[in-house]
Amino acid sequence: MTITTIFFDLHGVLIDPNQMMQRQPHAQATLLAERYGGDPDAWLDAYIAIRADWDSYWADLDLDGETPIDDLWEGELRVLRAHFRLTGTPYPPAGELAELARRRRYLVLRRFDAGYPEARPVLDALRAAGFTLGIISNAPLSHCRGALEGAGLLAYFDGRIVGSDLVGTFSKGRDTYWYGLKLAGSRPEECLVADDNADGVQGARDAGIHVVLVERPDRGDARPLDAARWAAHAVLPDLTGLPGYIGKLNSSQSVMKQSEKP
Repeated sequence: MTITTIFFDLHGVLIDPNQMMQRQPHAQATLLAERYGGDPDAWLDAYIAIRADWDSYWADLDLDGETPIDDLWEGELRVLRAHFRLTGTPYPPAGELAELARRRRYLVLRRFDAGYPEARPVLDALRAAGFTLGIISNAPLSHCRGALEGAGLLAYFDGRIVGSDLVGTFSKGRDTYWYGLKLAGSRPEECLVADDNADGVQGARDAGIHVVLVERPDRGDARPLDAARWAAHAVLPDLTGLPGYIGKLNSSQSVMKQSEKP
């Protein structure tokens, strides 16, 4: 079966987590200062203090439990309240605060470009070749959209963007991919997944999808990839070789079909 749809993971595949972490604090400080006043440096100091005590805001929340998305938004609300408390800024109305807790990262991430340098030309090539492009990520949909907007990549994705809040879990097991395929109206054998982590690679493989592991030399994630290398159909050091790889894969499938004709 010919590959027609490509699903990308977000962080570590299209978006550089290191660039994101470096630029996010200043972008957020500027955003909050613009909206609620005060010195951006004071908002930045609050961010640094919160990061230093990060676990205390999430200690009684269970992102692997029965209501992980609800727990995520509760944690985001606690973090946002702390920014106001530490800067001595009056809290906005409760409804506004709750909405901002859910939209904060979207509003921040869309302010800067953290995309890998090869992402845009690779997506250009894939779109020109007629592939449908989508995202399956364990980040919430709003976070995905913010990062893609900031990198100038959102317009490339004419397929579905599937975030953790749509699936209801941060896991990227088989059921997550089947849910993504259902939303996209695609069959597993028509799809390819590009992911950089073992859970995503194994989950896509279990769902019957062709999988490419993107293992960057400067990968900052300490989780081991031995199982992912074993499960993946191919391993690439970045996205540069992906269009060529898919082209050869589809060509080989076409040759096989021709040879099977009587």
